[in-house]
Amino acid sequence: MSNLERRGVPVEDKCPICKSRSESTLHALWDCCKLKYARYNWLPKKISVKGKYSNLFDLILDCYASMNGEELGLFCVIMWRVWFLRNSALHGKPKHDISVVVKWCRQFLS
Repeated sequence: MSNLERRGVPVEDKCPICKSRSESTLHALWDCCKLKYARYNWLPKKISVKGKYSNLFDLILDCYASMNGEELGLFCVIMWRVWFLRNSALHGKPKHDISVVVKWCRQFLS
């Protein structure tokens, strides 16, 4: 039970981006089908794309062990941007095009 649920706040457990499954942190930042472009188009080949990780911590450890500093920096900014977009969708803000996340993050870092 989440902290909000304990306080009596109704919580939607479906992903606000894809609406297709129960949302975990790993789903929100990595496994969501709407993040396919981000996963496949920037990710170093050393990192498993989907299905290997049981939690976000395992993913982060794998990335830390497998990526160089520049790749890891981009990974962190992508996770930050995806979380921002997820929260925007959750709170009814205008939807952003998730396919431009990587481009936005590269521009942010440059």
